[in-house]
Amino acid sequence: MTFTGRIRLYLIGIALLPPLLIITFIYFHSIRQAEHDYLKDASGRVQQFLQFNQSYQDELFDHLQALPTQPEIRKAILMIQSGHIHQIHISPEAHGVDFLEILDSNRTVLVSGHRPGLIGESMAWQYNTLLETVEYDINGPHAANASLLETNDGYYIYGGLYLDEGYRSMLARITGTEVVLSFSGDSMNAIPDLRALEKHRLMEHDDSFYILLAGGEEIGFYLTATFAGNPDRPLFLSLVKITAIVALVAILAAIAFGMYITGRAKREIENLISATSRIAAGDYNTPVMAYEEGEFSQLADSFSDMTIKLKDTQRRLATSEKIAAWKAIGQKVAHELKNPLTPIAISADDLRRSFNENHADFEIVLNETTAIIKSEVQRMTTLIDEFAGFARMGAPKIVEVSPNTIIDGIIGLYAADIDTGRLAVSIRSKRKRFHLDPDQIQQVLINIIKNGLATGESTTVIVTVRDNAGQLQLVIEDNGQGFPPEILQTPFVPYVSNRPGGSGLGLVICQRIIHDHGGTISLYNRKEGGAGVVIDLPQNHGQNSDNR
Repeated sequence: MTFTGRIRLYLIGIALLPPLLIITFIYFHSIRQAEHDYLKDASGRVQQFLQFNQSYQDELFDHLQALPTQPEIRKAILMIQSGHIHQIHISPEAHGVDFLEILDSNRTVLVSGHRPGLIGESMAWQYNTLLETVEYDINGPHAANASLLETNDGYYIYGGLYLDEGYRSMLARITGTEVVLSFSGDSMNAIPDLRALEKHRLMEHDDSFYILLAGGEEIGFYLTATFAGNPDRPLFLSLVKITAIVALVAILAAIAFGMYITGRAKREIENLISATSRIAAGDYNTPVMAYEEGEFSQLADSFSDMTIKLKDTQRRLATSEKIAAWKAIGQKVAHELKNPLTPIAISADDLRRSFNENHADFEIVLNETTAIIKSEVQRMTTLIDEFAGFARMGAPKIVEVSPNTIIDGIIGLYAADIDTGRLAVSIRSKRKRFHLDPDQIQQVLINIIKNGLATGESTTVIVTVRDNAGQLQLVIEDNGQGFPPEILQTPFVPYVSNRPGGSGLGLVICQRIIHDHGGTISLYNRKEGGAGVVIDLPQNHGQNSDNR
């Protein structure tokens, strides 16, 4: 991922993280805590209902148990016994109930207050127990609490109260809920599955709580209470939605802001990349300019300063590899200079100690130590002179010359070696003119020929000048010992030489001259033994025409 892409991603993350934390806190803490508190409150209201219902049922059962002793009931039983059953009229309302029947010992209905259709029906209810049941009259089914009570005469009294609107309204006030009465088989109901409800136990569905207060599948009716969802939940959900909207707006703003900021940064970076590319291509003349003030402006100024310094260094060293080369050379110079410093320091210490101790041979020590110091100083002077000579080397002076111009100078300088057969020169180039600095190319050939001849008294050197794919190629080979592995692995490193007392600058100077001519130089060892150097030079370096 690019730098600007990472910045945009970071900005989105920064914009997204706080709203996400707020949403998480609201949902997993506030909403859950509110729902827990609401459920706890609902459970408390259910307990209030249970207490009320138990008290209501106890009072109703006590009232029903007193019915067999009521005078009207006793009179009705006596009329049944005397055979005047059709003259009996009992009023449920007068006895504080909604329905009232008298049954014989077989629990067959003999008399009914207002439900004559039940006469002759049998009831198998357990007596002396308050029951939940569904009762029918001319108005249809009714949920009711009823009880079957035995009299002293062997008859039974059946009576109870409907769970009417008044009763349900009272429950609604107590529980603070919506109380609904349903019968088995009803198709319209707000509760998804009445049969899944457990009596007196809260059940959650779609953010609401339901409870079965009375009845059940076997009884035939359901008296349910619905606790509406947490009234604070919409508020919390609104907060979540608002936070989500804020997060979305923040993300969009972060993206837009990130695009704007990174776009500006990208423009500055691309400007620096372009400048880097121009410098890499060797163009040091165009200064780097920033679009705006700030860090990039400072960076551009630093870059321009660096370009100016590079240009100045290039002018002095005349090579695009000057920084790395000078760094390596400087390290080598420092290393080479440390070697003489050690004996100088030891000699100085010996001289001081001899003087301080009034040594008897102080004059001898003085001569020896000063001789050592002078020798080592001379050694350092030689190193510095070689280094300075390399640094003072100027740019090549390109002129049009023929191959014979260079070779003639070599033949004249090494005439004796040519006569003895230690040096052979061959010109195979068909080109009559090419462009180079004849003095510097002669210096390259002299350095390489001298190194080859110095490897042994019987060593022979062959110099060949030929054409190679549009270039002028110089090949110098000898039959000596060849290059050591360390030189082949790291060629053209200053102060690395296989000759005693050699500075290692000879090959470095050769490489620099060839590089300044736009050519290449490479080293190798011959299979049959000996060393080889191949130099390829453009035939028209610095020229636009192809002069032949």
